[in-house]
Amino acid sequence: MSWTAEFVTAAAWQDPPYSPLYNWVSHLGLTGPAPTAFGQVANSPLGAVMDAGWAIYGTLLIVGAFLVFDPRKGTRPVIILILAVFAGVGVSLAGSAPAAGTRLFDAARPPRELAPSFS
Repeated sequence: MSWTAEFVTAAAWQDPPYSPLYNWVSHLGLTGPAPTAFGQVANSPLGAVMDAGWAIYGTLLIVGAFLVFDPRKGTRPVIILILAVFAGVGVSLAGSAPAAGTRLFDAARPPRELAPSFS
């Protein structure tokens, strides 16, 4: 599901074209006034499609894990379910608040002109 959303969203990003070698996949979910994410300007024309893809993927991950693993069968299924819930919630949150993580990341980094240069 998220791969389909990623393909559709990346195909719609034309100016400049989206490049998986240059842009982060997180950029596909950013919309609105072009925010700076990871030092690059990001403005996805179909960001809502990517965000919905992540939210649906996270939900399906949790539901699927509970359909496949029975927590009454021992410790291993319980651990797998716990990890699946953490992963599913994390992916769903990425779709629910796409700009929050990238803005926090940029706020934690020093500005480029203050960063040490080793060249």
